[in-house]
Amino acid sequence: MQIQYDPSVDVLVIKLRDGKPDESDEVAPGMIVDFDVDGRPLAIEILNAQRLISPDNKLELPFQLSVGV
Repeated sequence: MQIQYDPSVDVLVIKLRDGKPDESDEVAPGMIVDFDVDGRPLAIEILNAQRLISPDNKLELPFQLSVGV
């Protein structure tokens, strides 16, 4: 998984896995998910991401991430 933030366009991208996007859906206002041909999510793009960045430039994601083995 990779997380990148581009302050020049205020976009946060969370890349979940490698692959070629087949479809993209805006699942919530300003949140776009790229899916592969099998419907599995590849990446999440968050527009206007500055609202998630605290004043000390720490990323504050409003959800918990659990990774199972």
